[in-house]
Amino acid sequence: MDELLLFKLAPGETLTQGFQSLDELKLTMLFPVNILGRGFTYYYEEWVKNIQIGSESIKATIQGNENYTTQVLQKGNEVYGNCNCPFDGKCKHLAALVIYVMHDMKS
Repeated sequence: MDELLLFKLAPGETLTQGFQSLDELKLTMLFPVNILGRGFTYYYEEWVKNIQIGSESIKATIQGNENYTTQVLQKGNEVYGNCNCPFDGKCKHLAALVIYVMHDMKS
């Protein structure tokens, strides 16, 4: 599970605040469009399960052909993501988690 840089936080910004500042346009800079589209499908189909939100980490199970463990971690002012699926890079599971958290933190 390689950790992939997702985005950077402003000085003093928390992980929650970082997600609150995201929108659909910013997501297009974080993920390739085809991956992002599939992530939205997973989000809208409610395949993001068992979400555990901590102050510096967010973890979930994403349903698909198999269940994959996906997480987001804050390290200093950088936010990283990883997934245990076989895809090499930012995957649809990670996109689905980011989309879920972005929407959940705004409500």
